[in-house]
Amino acid sequence: MTGNTTIASPRIEARETTTAAAGENPRQKSPRPAAEPRPSTAVKIPGKGPGGKVATMDAAAFMSRLAALGYNISTAHRLLGMGRSTIYRMSKGTAKVPGVVARLMDMYEQHGIPDSHR
Repeated sequence: MTGNTTIASPRIEARETTTAAAGENPRQKSPRPAAEPRPSTAVKIPGKGPGGKVATMDAAAFMSRLAALGYNISTAHRLLGMGRSTIYRMSKGTAKVPGVVARLMDMYEQHGIPDSHR
C-alpha cells in the first residue's frame, strides 16, 4: 500500500452534509424578538433635575449639606462609605459628587441618619 490513501468515515460525511444542508452554524443562537419600548417610570421630584434625577451638586452645596448633617470632611467618610481623599477632592471641586451620594444625602436629610450608619 502507498502512504497517500485516506479512508473516509461515513459518520463524518453524514455530519458534514447535515451542517452544510442547514446552511448555518448549529451552535448559533436564534435571534431574540424585538423588545417593546417600556413606558417611563421616572417620578418627577420638585426641585430636582428632569425625570426626578438628582441635579449635580457643586462643592459648596456638598459642604453645606455635610454641615447640615453634622459632619465635616474628616468624618464624612464614615457616613458616605468613601475614602477621605475622595471626600476632600469633592469638597474642593476637583472630583464630581456622584449622583448616588447626592441621593444618599437627600435621604439622610429627609429621614435622618440611622444609628448603624453613624
